[in-house]
Amino acid sequence: LSSEHLGIMGYSLNSALAASLSALHKANLTGGSVPKTLVIAGDGGIQMSLNELATLKDHGASNVLVVIIVNGRLGRDQNETW
Repeated sequence: LSSEHLGIMGYSLNSALAASLSALHKANLTGGSVPKTLVIAGDGGIQMSLNELATLKDHGASNVLVVIIVNGRLGRDQNETW
């Protein structure tokens, strides 16, 4: 899932939450294995949805790996030219 060129910061962790919970539910129904979910986001985007880490923990979604790119700025806002 990608929000590239839509100007949406903070989308990646929220969409990973939905994908992860969907995969967990499907694995519980079918008895299959749970696929991993990878999130790659900048520090500004993660700030906008940091509370979703608590939601992941509350639902037992341990299949999510979060990679944070630390660039110290809100890069999408500065890179967009409208």
